[in-house]
Amino acid sequence: MLPRSFHYSCEHERARPRWKRLPLSAPAFAAIVVIYIWWHFPVRAFSMVEQIAVGGRSADEILKKHTGAVHIANRLTLLQRKCSNVLLHNAFEDLLTEEKHQIRIADLCDALGISTNNYETIKDAIRALTGTLIEWNIFGRDRKNEWTVTSILASARFKDGICEYTYSPHLRELLYNPNIFARLNLQVQRGFGSKHAITLWEFLVSELCVRRADKTVYSDFMLIDQFRELMGLDDGEYAQFRDLNRYVIKAAIAEVNAVSDIEAEVEYKREGRKVVALRFIARRKEAFQLPLALGSGEEDLSEGLVSITTPEKRAELVQALVQRQASPDLAETLVRDYPPALIEFQIEHYDYLRENGKEPQSGGWWKGALKENWQPPRGFKSRAERRAEQMHAQLVKQARRAFERREYEDAIAFAESSLKLRTSQEAQQLLTEAKKALVSAERQKAIDAYRATLSDDELIELEAEAEQRIQQKGGLYLDGFRRDGTRSIFFGLVIDEILVERLQRMMTQDK
Repeated sequence: MLPRSFHYSCEHERARPRWKRLPLSAPAFAAIVVIYIWWHFPVRAFSMVEQIAVGGRSADEILKKHTGAVHIANRLTLLQRKCSNVLLHNAFEDLLTEEKHQIRIADLCDALGISTNNYETIKDAIRALTGTLIEWNIFGRDRKNEWTVTSILASARFKDGICEYTYSPHLRELLYNPNIFARLNLQVQRGFGSKHAITLWEFLVSELCVRRADKTVYSDFMLIDQFRELMGLDDGEYAQFRDLNRYVIKAAIAEVNAVSDIEAEVEYKREGRKVVALRFIARRKEAFQLPLALGSGEEDLSEGLVSITTPEKRAELVQALVQRQASPDLAETLVRDYPPALIEFQIEHYDYLRENGKEPQSGGWWKGALKENWQPPRGFKSRAERRAEQMHAQLVKQARRAFERREYEDAIAFAESSLKLRTSQEAQQLLTEAKKALVSAERQKAIDAYRATLSDDELIELEAEAEQRIQQKGGLYLDGFRRDGTRSIFFGLVIDEILVERLQRMMTQDK
């Protein structure tokens, strides 16, 4: 019930709608409505805000995908995974109200960024989705929904250029009401050329969204077997860790860094010399622009891999290879057959060898380097790694300056940020010193504030107690006091010691 002072007595005001009688401004009332919608309809509310924030065509390209559907054990090819995401995006709004969903195969090809001449390849991929079982939520991140085994599509059929497909009732409910989810940009998805890279990208975007991290996030450590399960690897596939690291982990990271909206690194946990677990570090790129005319280039659908290269990017890569001993024909073939990210990684590899006097003497080096994803020798650092080192050095320098200015909180923040990029003894030492100095400074503030409350008589009693304690301590304390009196540094230390004890007793009594 509102107080009487909130109402007007005139008949004109009584005739107004009730909500207009409330003492609320228009912005305040709008805020209440938004909060009400958000509280009672969180999924729809987020969708509305998402469209407002992203705006235009970009909002239409965002897929809200349940984390359980990202953390899956599967054998999906690159094309199948891309198809499943586009089909889910197409059906999302009607998942609970419609059993059947339709999409023109031409529109599906356009969303994937591939030629409409590849109908049969698309059909094969969708057919496979109806028979491919996935293990849902393998990391147990979604605690509201248990581990599940299901097929991605319950059924699919093609007629007159239309694909009609359905989901199982249980999967429809899970997909439509995700309590934790990743926001995947389908335009970014189009740029991937390997199934391992797109799987890693989805996982990292999920980590950023679930942990609500604007800059950098560290995933939990996962066992090597868990990582293999996430990547959909068979038992005998890349059985040796050196091969897994070379052909899956490092290659996927290189491609994610090259074509997506995030940057990634990997850390290993060892037992002795054996790597037993790994985790990923991901951060959103500060400036990321999607390639213009994405999908207008040539596509290669051999072996289920889609490699999309814009004409501009293709010409740039061809020129780079020709400048590094590859013949024009070979360069064209390599750019057509391999993902841009891997080519750029091997270009960095080649440049490192040349800078160190080990430049390959034949253009044929490129065939082996790209086919087998040769790894650079020890000491090689990618552009991303060099950039991380530069940022680390800059943050350490800022931490040191803040520490010298006695701005200990800033020093701690800079040191912690630098350690997220890479570990270093200097940054760790700075962090430790800044934390100790901050505690000491806060302690001194408390002591000075308490001393300021003491009366003259209490200060005389405090000095007398300090003299008595110095007599008990003897040694350097007594020698210093006899020499310098109350100006002795030892006298000051004893005074602070007594005040800290009093403060601690007061805090204990308050509790």
